[in-house]
Amino acid sequence: MRTFKLLIISLVLAVTGLFIWQNLPVFKTTLPFTFDLYFREQMAWTHSLYVLLLFVGALGLLLGVFLMLKPYFNVRRLLAQERLQRQQAKVQQPPPTTAEKTEDKTGTPNG
Repeated sequence: MRTFKLLIISLVLAVTGLFIWQNLPVFKTTLPFTFDLYFREQMAWTHSLYVLLLFVGALGLLLGVFLMLKPYFNVRRLLAQERLQRQQAKVQQPPPTTAEKTEDKTGTPNG
């Protein structure tokens, strides 16, 4: 199974590398951008396509991680509140009286 997994991973990496190598001229093209808010001067700059793809990919990854961790932290907060409520309920319970201590599980007094 390990050799099969290694073979599949190397095949996927080879196809990915071939795709990048074949499209290298496209990835290196520079794209002009302009940003105009109509109340300040127009800003213009250029970036390579691969830089933009890496930036958008990293931004999507971070956004996905953030959206997946939000429910996780919400559940942790709810569990912490529940644990705190249980601890407070234990503290607020009065200690058992001597009559309750002498009774066994069936409710009959020991003696």
